Amino acid sequence: MQPCQTSIAALILMAAASSSAFARMTPGMIKASKVEYPATLTYAASNPQGYPRVFHTAEDIRARRQECATSPMLTSFLEGRLRQAATVMDMDDDQLRALVPPVGQPVVYGLGMSLDPHNTVLRWAGYRNPRCVLGKDDVVYPNETHPDDGSGWSGPDGQKCYFRARAAGFAYQWLEIQLAALADCYALTGEQRYAHAAAVLLDAIAPSYAADVRGPLDYPIAKGDEACGGRLNRPYFQVARALMYYVWCFEAIMPSGELGKPSLTAPGYTMFDNVAKNLLFNGGIYCLGFALDGTQLHNGHADYVRGNASVGIALGIPEMVEPLLDKTQGLRAMLDVNIDRDGFYSESSHSYSQHTFSMYMDLADMLDAAARQGIPGAEPLYDDPAFFNPLFRYFDRAEVGGRIPANGDCGHDTLVTSPTNLRAPVTGKSTKNAALDQQLKDAWYLWSRVRKPENKQRCAEFLRAAYGDNPDVPALASLLYRISQKDVEALAATPPAPADYFAGKSVLYGGKGHAILRGGTPSASHGLQLLFGALRAHGQAECLSWLFYNLGAEWSYDPGYFNTHYRFGWTSVSVAHQQVTFNAKSAAPSGSGEILAWQPDGSAQYVLAKHPYSYVREGAIRNERLLGQADAPDGSLDYWIDISIAQGGEFRDDSFHSVMAKVETQLELTPMDQFALGGDRFKGQYFLPDYRLSGETDKGFYWAPEGHGYNLLVKPAKAIVSDTSTQRFRFTKAIFAGQASLRQAITVDFPGEPNREYYRAESMPVRGADSVSYILRRDHGADVSVFAKVIHFADEDAAGSKVLAVKTIPVEPGGQGVRAYMIELSDGRRDCWFIGDGAAHTFHGLQSSAQVAVWRYQADGSLGEHHSSGAAVAGRISDVLEKNGKIQLTVQWDEGAADAAQAAKALITYGSERPSSWAIDSIQGDVITLNATKTHLGRLEFTPIGENTYTLRPESSFFYNRGGSLDDTSFQGRHIVDEAGNVVAKGVAYCGGTNGLLTVTVSEQIPKGFYTISELAKGDAFKVLINR
Repeated sequence: MQPCQTSIAALILMAAASSSAFARMTPGMIKASKVEYPATLTYAASNPQGYPRVFHTAEDIRARRQECATSPMLTSFLEGRLRQAATVMDMDDDQLRALVPPVGQPVVYGLGMSLDPHNTVLRWAGYRNPRCVLGKDDVVYPNETHPDDGSGWSGPDGQKCYFRARAAGFAYQWLEIQLAALADCYALTGEQRYAHAAAVLLDAIAPSYAADVRGPLDYPIAKGDEACGGRLNRPYFQVARALMYYVWCFEAIMPSGELGKPSLTAPGYTMFDNVAKNLLFNGGIYCLGFALDGTQLHNGHADYVRGNASVGIALGIPEMVEPLLDKTQGLRAMLDVNIDRDGFYSESSHSYSQHTFSMYMDLADMLDAAARQGIPGAEPLYDDPAFFNPLFRYFDRAEVGGRIPANGDCGHDTLVTSPTNLRAPVTGKSTKNAALDQQLKDAWYLWSRVRKPENKQRCAEFLRAAYGDNPDVPALASLLYRISQKDVEALAATPPAPADYFAGKSVLYGGKGHAILRGGTPSASHGLQLLFGALRAHGQAECLSWLFYNLGAEWSYDPGYFNTHYRFGWTSVSVAHQQVTFNAKSAAPSGSGEILAWQPDGSAQYVLAKHPYSYVREGAIRNERLLGQADAPDGSLDYWIDISIAQGGEFRDDSFHSVMAKVETQLELTPMDQFALGGDRFKGQYFLPDYRLSGETDKGFYWAPEGHGYNLLVKPAKAIVSDTSTQRFRFTKAIFAGQASLRQAITVDFPGEPNREYYRAESMPVRGADSVSYILRRDHGADVSVFAKVIHFADEDAAGSKVLAVKTIPVEPGGQGVRAYMIELSDGRRDCWFIGDGAAHTFHGLQSSAQVAVWRYQADGSLGEHHSSGAAVAGRISDVLEKNGKIQLTVQWDEGAADAAQAAKALITYGSERPSSWAIDSIQGDVITLNATKTHLGRLEFTPIGENTYTLRPESSFFYNRGGSLDDTSFQGRHIVDEAGNVVAKGVAYCGGTNGLLTVTVSEQIPKGFYTISELAKGDAFKVLINR
């Protein structure tokens, strides 16, 4: 402890203006710096007994405290919180203060700067030794040979280790959790000792908080942000995440009187003064400056608004709540510009989507709190369809085979869900499926807050279907303080849900560009997801990539997220995924692709899509993918078929891998005399435990090892097959315990093409993921490539598989990209798959002019099932109506088209530069109902600054690609629609920025005001895809 230095620092900070929250000054920061800490704000004047008031009400807390002794769910929750807080409750005040790093101590977050001198990841030494860390062999650092005065230790070879700073990061993270536990303990017991411990810790943290303007040293910051990169262990928008703990603890213990006592770290002031100004107000103003600058309302903006709004409500400063209510920055605006027509958040990653929805839930609670305080413009949002519908049953809408797809920046999927229709914990409080647990939390949240009876009933029906007769509230303060034991008993008494409530069907989401094929039985489902959509924020370089699921697990192994060099050099690149690449390069973001065929019925389902746009710079002419799923009579998976059509570039690769480490084949592949498939650039190098590449530790966080991943595919071997024979590869030895426990073998049959090159290589191992085997097939030249494969499962110890053989069938007259395959199954059944070009072809005694067709034959040779796609009928839209959460189109059909279209499943509209794909709910005469909730990409304020030139506020998230580049296809040709529903102009181009605002040109001059950017409108041409 350094009490003298701490006191001086605190006194200086107490006199400082709020502008000290920033180093650089943007318009938002200038405005935020003018918000003054109220001179009249004292503990006594703040009505302590009126707290809490942000996340809960004083009435909620009093009711739960009285109920706690007789409520099993509250008793269990409290027991857990008491165990969590037990450590700090055994400490005296001096020991509590000693947990807090000294004022001015730099902090390391854990993205980097987290290794010991032996390149072992540092661990915290714990609360008994809070300023130290443990390295290899549990050596404690710093020590005599590795001293650290707080700024780090430098080795003789230039190596730098940040022992004290990393320990500080661990300590602050641990303290956040302790403070929340202490707050809950006081809230439910009313015992003063918990509030006292919490107040002492808050009082000790506040001076360090205000003094640290850099934030964590290892988090990458923008140039010029050295003095406004965050607070303590939290960078930028994560400042708000820590504030959620601090604000809750502050308001929970306010009635105790502890915060009204004198501050030890700020003599002459109360703890309330110190914590309210140096911690809450300081952090809130920091968040407010960034929030007021927000024009892209992404997840970071939601975080910032959470930070400033929570503090504004807690301290009674309405100016700090304004961004939450603003038409261009508030929660309603976020929902409008971020949620797509299918009810999904705009960013590519489901992990980031669910994280963002959790912030929207906090913001909705803050809107409710602001309304209770009488702040003008604040109205509860819980029942608004724009809020309720995207949040309700997120997992059920997105799941495949009991898992949620891990495309984009998601952690790799290592677990198993069994049965696959599991929707609530069997034992304990968790299903061991984070996305599924989140769906349960969301439903309880909505059920405890909605006012409309129909929404209450929808939530109740879901919860009864998930839990049966024993609903169990998750152990979260956000739920337990709002739900009484009687509420739960009343829920259990409601009628049970239908038996088929969780029956999943195949679904097409044109907004995000996901086509999901679902099969199997409710308890043992399987399926796949094709990504044909745009690459948005937190996406990876994926273009027509796919993921596949069976037996409750993912087997396609999306390589995940991770960090630094491994993230940008490997997990984000195209070749690491299940997809085709051109010229060994990664796909460039370029808007969405287009559905060509969609057949979601029966035992043979399929989807065909195209997306050549992301490889135009590499000369791509065609890039299409057909995925088919065939189910056995008992509902189990027979196989998946994958056929990619690619043309253009100098050469094309089809990349395949699974979660398996071992691969066996009869094909002889010769080891290549080079380190990696891309060459020797990183020969002898490897990934360190912090995911940096050895020998490249001087490179920055965002550095991507060159080679688009090919330089990291090691131990390459090669073969060239001159004929069209099918090559079989068998994959075993799953690298993750979940999949390994199922003891499966994946067999892949690759039908041949003349003079095709085959490559085998391995991914580099990293901490948390061993190597897996990759098989690449490569074609050169100008001809069309057809990369086909059939994937099937068997027990690891089984000698055979469901598929006996895959044969290429001659097609007459045939053509480039035209193929037919016969798949022979072990029980005597046979399937014939055909991919065509619209012309008539004959093969195996069959004739077809379809684009896709499949025939399924029984063991006795009789035809059991047949589907074909390729025809389309067209028309023009004469009216658009949003009704009951769906889009109704009144259309004018081309002559003779209406009758043929009645069973169609997909619609393609041509209202802009790039076609849009939509799922059809029903067609009745000249009315087409779409499975979509809206047609627009956002309601934006257009401000004229020149002829046909405007600034926009806010910006639609759909304007942006992965990496922050603008997606021209999201604006060019899009309809600009006024408040009356009239199309008044069309988007022409983005043209940079003006005063920090996105500038665009449109086809016509329009007055200043709010307009929507619509994907379709009256007069648009369309076609529907016909299945037969």
